Amino acid sequence: MSELWITLAEATASVLGEGACQLPGDAAEAAAFEARVAARTAHREAKRQRNIERILELTAAELPQYASQEPVRADWLETFFRLAQDVGEPEAQEFWARVLAKETAAPGFYSQRTLACLSQMEAWELSGFSEYCAFVFAFESGWRFLFDESLTRQEMWSYVRGNDLTQHFIGIGLLSLETGVLSGSSRGLRVNYFDRVYEVAKPAGEEPGSVSYRKFSVIGHQLAAAVRVKPFNGYARNLIKRIGDERGVALAQVELQPQ
Repeated sequence: MSELWITLAEATASVLGEGACQLPGDAAEAAAFEARVAARTAHREAKRQRNIERILELTAAELPQYASQEPVRADWLETFFRLAQDVGEPEAQEFWARVLAKETAAPGFYSQRTLACLSQMEAWELSGFSEYCAFVFAFESGWRFLFDESLTRQEMWSYVRGNDLTQHFIGIGLLSLETGVLSGSSRGLRVNYFDRVYEVAKPAGEEPGSVSYRKFSVIGHQLAAAVRVKPFNGYARNLIKRIGDERGVALAQVELQPQ
């Protein structure tokens, strides 16, 4: 047998369990078929059990002090555990735990369709999406959006280097296909960047301009609620200045009164 086959055989054994599958070239006498089925099933279910228990352990630490008294729907939980049981990467487990904690606190927030999308995301997509969320704003409704992509992209590159994932996230359903337009004449409209609030103000020029934006899809908005990311210092200030200078939309920071 070639070295490549040996590598594959070792990887297969680590996934399915020792003695769980008869492989070509096995020198030892193979166990009975029923025994191999039992070994493979036991190995798989043990991994799944460890994954579920770890996610539950992480969830307990994420639960808020105050939450809805309404229980999580049984069919939603069944879908959650069916998909989460095969999540073994620590960072992904933490994300799934935050999803479960959020749903426990506010039942109905996450759709089962969102869980299905999350289960299909690869590690780099989840990591990239989390990083992407550090650059988004939100309307007063809480709905997340990204300002004019050409302006935002240039500011992004001041903080992170890599491929722009906007088109990819559109393709997998995390961002809306259509863009909207924010008019500089929408005086009083407010947007948030984390805990900072900005309001459309009177522009410096005679005529207000406009700036495009792209909202998160329903799935993207729901998943973003489970992201843990910090704001980039200076990003919002620099982007808003460019929006005013290049698009004619003035956004002034609002000093909120302490409650």
